[in-house]
Amino acid sequence: MGKKKKASANLLEPESRKRSKAANAEEAVSRVEAVAKKKLLKLTQRLQQPGLLPEERARLLSKLEGKLEKLDALPSPQTNGGLGGATAPTTSKPSNGIQFRTPARSGSTGILGSVTRTPEEEARRQQRASRFEECMNATSVQEAVTLQAARSAGKQVVYGQNRQLEKEYLRLTSMPTLDAVRPPAVLKKALRHVQQRWLQDADYAYACEQLKSIRQDLTVQLIRNEFTVHVYETHARIALEQGDLAEFNPCLALLQQLYAENIEGNEMEFMSYGLLYAAVTNPKQLAMELRGIPHRALEHPYMKHALQVCLAAARSDTCQLLSLYESAPRMAPYLMDPLLDRLRARLAAALSGFSPSVPLRFAAATLGFDTLRQVGEYLEKKGIDVDWKAHTVLTKQSRAPSVAL
Repeated sequence: MGKKKKASANLLEPESRKRSKAANAEEAVSRVEAVAKKKLLKLTQRLQQPGLLPEERARLLSKLEGKLEKLDALPSPQTNGGLGGATAPTTSKPSNGIQFRTPARSGSTGILGSVTRTPEEEARRQQRASRFEECMNATSVQEAVTLQAARSAGKQVVYGQNRQLEKEYLRLTSMPTLDAVRPPAVLKKALRHVQQRWLQDADYAYACEQLKSIRQDLTVQLIRNEFTVHVYETHARIALEQGDLAEFNPCLALLQQLYAENIEGNEMEFMSYGLLYAAVTNPKQLAMELRGIPHRALEHPYMKHALQVCLAAARSDTCQLLSLYESAPRMAPYLMDPLLDRLRARLAAALSGFSPSVPLRFAAATLGFDTLRQVGEYLEKKGIDVDWKAHTVLTKQSRAPSVAL
């Protein structure tokens, strides 16, 4: 009797049984998805391991694609079919067109054998696949990063694939991908582009950022050749022209390393800049700079001039320094400007103590200015009064500025 009652109860509640089967099917699909995601994450972690051989990488990627194909074949739990067990193979054909096949073994859980894809089923599959987008994105990025490190797997030369002439400079927090780095051929075009823009606009902020971006691409690709020297020399010259010694210094330091590797460039020119830079920023460092210069280099005209400038600055010999300023080669005057300004400040303080008044013409000759207007404006900035009508320096009315002698 108990069995008959149970059967009659099942017949009386067909809708409840359908809902129960749908809930079980949805739970089963969720479990399968959870297991699949764990396997995808494990594969992704293995792909992220450094030094992975190309053969092993290809095998893992193939395995990953197989997992995704199986996941794509997973039925939607929202259909009227299910993953439930049965005592014999059965087939149900719900009205939505999806056909499920249950396994023959009792108590087992299976995945559909064949599915008629409807637009609704396609939409549900795409929604399900989007859950694993993060895993796939991580795999794609890591694949590119590993290619950047391909030289560790036997490939000696690895170049980037970016084709942009202009690229924003960003400090690196990890190894860049190949599509974020420009190869040497593109970098040469990018340098010419920056040089042309500099001649047209003289926009230092733009030029500095683009040159730093070019330098970064050279560094991550381990490119150290004559083109590298050309890039750093260009950046150093532009920085000098703008008085940006903070940017000039790292360029000079890298150039010294490249010259030491016997890579050709304007070595004597920038070696002389090194002496002048030491005289400007840290005179005590000058002796160390001289110690690292070969004796033959001291006979070069650029080096002779730089040594004479350093001696004149150490002696506070303004006349000699002004004479050397007029004959300075290449971009040496940009490094001599701070030395001249330092000596001019000292002389201006001395002029303010003269009595009687000093002619502006004498002050211009002493301080190395071409016109009376230039020397007068300079003295006024230092707190010294000027009589523009009489063209004299009012020494008695002036208060000597505070100058570090």
